Amino acid sequence: MPTPPARRSDLVDPWYELRLCAAQPGPLTTAPGLLLQSPYGLGDLAEADTVLIPGLTRSHQLDPPPGLVAAVRKAYEAGRRIVALCAGAYVPAAAGVRQWGYPRQ
Repeated sequence: MPTPPARRSDLVDPWYELRLCAAQPGPLTTAPGLLLQSPYGLGDLAEADTVLIPGLTRSHQLDPPPGLVAAVRKAYEAGRRIVALCAGAYVPAAAGVRQWGYPRQ
């Protein structure tokens, strides 16, 4: 019988609550055709502990959506952790978030 994972009282439980935020809440179809439901909008980013930005299409890399850029900037200014995957890094760069890997001074 496998040993159950150890309980750690020093960690917050639950660790994270995942919320998918979109420019317009509602059904969202990804480029490969996956249908996602998002009841949360960009305004909800400022309440997150961690904002995770996925990779973007080339057109969005060259011209990140202004509403997303503004929401990421607001979340960063509110002290939220900003994480960008791959080409998602264009968004925090456009938002002026430039302290990659370093705490805010």
